[in-house]
Amino acid sequence: MKVVIFATRLEADFAISAFGFKKIEDEKFELFASKKSILAVSGIGMLSAALCVQYLAQKFKISKIMNAGACGILGEKGKVGEVFEIGKVVCADDFCKEEFLIGGNSNTLISSGRAVKEDEERRRYARIADFVDMECYGMLKSLSLLDFPLENFSAVKVASDFSESCDIKKNIPIVVKNLERAVSDFLK
Repeated sequence: MKVVIFATRLEADFAISAFGFKKIEDEKFELFASKKSILAVSGIGMLSAALCVQYLAQKFKISKIMNAGACGILGEKGKVGEVFEIGKVVCADDFCKEEFLIGGNSNTLISSGRAVKEDEERRRYARIADFVDMECYGMLKSLSLLDFPLENFSAVKVASDFSESCDIKKNIPIVVKNLERAVSDFLK
């Protein structure tokens, strides 16, 4: 079974509607099903994402997982609304040194335990990565503990902000639909 995971309903609503997902659970995580796939809303943060992956692995026989959603732009690569496949995921927290290679492209994503809002922090992370989110590393760490084959994991992100002056809550509903093609290709 294929699973696509979004952090929030704000990010997931377009896919729920576009691909005919129906809610099947709202107890621990919001889960939606279509004929051959599951869509999960993990909640914000690496811990929520990791726990969601553990829950899904216990509940379903998963063949492939995609993490889809919004990300921040850290450097010069990309513009708000552009979609990026991620090739490498790292963690902003000092105690997390593991790097995950998940694709053949050069786009690097850094996951942070908290929102990266200040321009100075963005510039610091830009030395390491192109984009920032708050969930992907947690999913990958959880999957690695489950011995899930990481070649069956992908991450696709839409750029939603680039500076502390950007309004991410305003931008996400505008740009998230740009993920439709990538999600559609994954669900085929």
